[in-house]
Amino acid sequence: MTTCFWADYGPVGSVDFFPPEGEHLPVDQAAARTREFALGVLPCSAG
Repeated sequence: MTTCFWADYGPVGSVDFFPPEGEHLPVDQAAARTREFALGVLPCSAG
C-alpha cells in the first residue's frame, strides 16, 4: 500500500492506494494522483 498525506493551511488528509494483484503504485504517481484529488475537493482561493 502506498499512502500520501497533504496539509494546506488547515485541511489535512491522506489517500491510501491499495495495490491490485500486489503491484504497488510508484510514489511519484501516487503523489500526482493525491494532488489531483486534493485540488478537486478543496475550495479554491482566488488571489
